[in-house]
Amino acid sequence: MNVEAGDDQIIFAGSSTVINAMFQPTGGDIIWEPEAGLSCITCSSPVASPEETTLYFITYTTALGCEKTDSVTVRVFEELPNTITPDGDGTNDVWNIPNIEDYPNVGVVIYNRWGNTIFESSGYDEPWDGTQDGKSLPTGSYYYIIDYNVEGKENLNGTVNIIR
Repeated sequence: MNVEAGDDQIIFAGSSTVINAMFQPTGGDIIWEPEAGLSCITCSSPVASPEETTLYFITYTTALGCEKTDSVTVRVFEELPNTITPDGDGTNDVWNIPNIEDYPNVGVVIYNRWGNTIFESSGYDEPWDGTQDGKSLPTGSYYYIIDYNVEGKENLNGTVNIIR
C-alpha cells in the first residue's frame, strides 16, 4: 500500500493550486484534513486555496481497512514583489521571486510595452536587474510571465516596475 500527498506547493494570496495525490491500490476512501481552503476532501486532486500556509494530510483507507497517511504543505505568500530600483544601493536592485529555486525548470519572460522580449530565462539562476543586453532600461512597467513548468500549477503574469 502506498499513498503520496504530492509535492509541496507555493502560491500567492488569493490564488490556488491543485494537489495531486497518488495512491495504490485504487478503490479506497480518501479524506483530506483540514478542510479549510480545499475544493473537495474526498477526491485525489483537490484545488487548494488556503488563506495562510497550511499543512494538509491525506488519509487513504483501502477496501480491506488498511490506512496510511501522508502530508503536503501549501505555502502562501502575500504577494509577488512588483518593483525594482536598480540603483546599486543593494536594496531592490534585482527582481527576487520568492522560492523560485523550488522550481528548477521555471521559465521567466519579461516584455516591454511593445511586446518585445527584454529578458528570458530557463531557470531563474540570475534575477533580472532591470537591464537588456547589459544596458539599463528606463523607468516604466514591464509585463512578465512566469511558467513554473509543473503540471497543475498555473502560470503567473503581471507587471514589474522599474523606478530609477
